[in-house]
Amino acid sequence: MDKVQRINITVLSSQDYDMVQLLSDLHGSTLSMIAAKALHEWLKDNFVNEVKRHQEVKQLLLGQK
Repeated sequence: MDKVQRINITVLSSQDYDMVQLLSDLHGSTLSMIAAKALHEWLKDNFVNEVKRHQEVKQLLLGQK
């Protein structure tokens, strides 16, 4: 595994917190590990599409000038 870096997060709702807490309890894991896994999965599923979408929007905006 690459060098581990820290990121602090703030959940967007109390429901998010409760769900992370429940998963943490179910897995016998920390809140931090659940959040790290969630971020990892989101990036695997969305990173490439987010970058492509950003590039497409940028091209549209540059094409209008």
